Amino acid sequence: METLIDNAQHRKVIDKLEKYQDKLIPVLEDLEASGQMPEDLKRAFDVIDDGGTELGDYVALSDALFTYQGMFPEHVREHIARYREEVQELFQMDEGLQTPNAYDPL
Repeated sequence: METLIDNAQHRKVIDKLEKYQDKLIPVLEDLEASGQMPEDLKRAFDVIDDGGTELGDYVALSDALFTYQGMFPEHVREHIARYREEVQELFQMDEGLQTPNAYDPL
């Protein structure tokens, strides 16, 4: 069975997601170290940080980031918005044909 990472088209989007994650991880780690990270954001972040690559892993982190975006400065919120756009693209590539517009982070 092919995974998201094994598919070349998905891999391009995942590479973009990883670039945004690289920008978000230090901010999330600081938030976690200060004890201010909400539990559901921490769980979603931990799954991705531990190598989670399932579509649901990306969606969970995207949704948690959106929920708590007010905790972050403007430049981080811009990264969150871009991350969510890439997750939406990945979702549409993977499941969008069966369920059009079922996930719209915007």
